[in-house]
Amino acid sequence: MPADTSRSDDPDNLSGQGWIAERTPEGCVLRWLTNHPTSRFVSVEAHAQITEAEFEHLRRHPEAGEALIRTYEPVQVIDYS
Repeated sequence: MPADTSRSDDPDNLSGQGWIAERTPEGCVLRWLTNHPTSRFVSVEAHAQITEAEFEHLRRHPEAGEALIRTYEPVQVIDYS
């Protein structure tokens, strides 16, 4: 994932150190890479629904992304197998 490149001029997409947040018609989603539960050597994408307030907080404070991720772990993991 890209380095901290949050852009206040993009109303629906944010990115920070190791995370991406998206606002969609279905709601806001935070995505990040994490280690697979059965192997510390395999990274998988994890995601969580976040509130509009959390999305806006990330816009103003992108350094808060890591703390927000810890709030939502463990979460659904996308299985690519």
